[in-house]
Amino acid sequence: EQPLLTGACMRAGVGVHLPKSARSDWPALLESAWRDDALRDRARTLGRRLAAMDGAARAADIVERVAGHSAIPKEDHDYANVRP
Repeated sequence: EQPLLTGACMRAGVGVHLPKSARSDWPALLESAWRDDALRDRARTLGRRLAAMDGAARAADIVERVAGHSAIPKEDHDYANVRP
């Protein structure tokens, strides 16, 4: 999931790329990002939007909805009928 989230942050303009080949430059890149007011504003705006979405409750609702429509009851799964 990390590459997926990293890509999303980059596309949203709230992240910076730190290439492995430039590890010695990471402190300068991070300092530059920290001082980038536009990046910080975008991150602040995104943070407010995410906080307003109540993501944990939405995720729980989706899991419950999907679990409620399971095609095979738990009792019919092979692993549920195996005894040690």
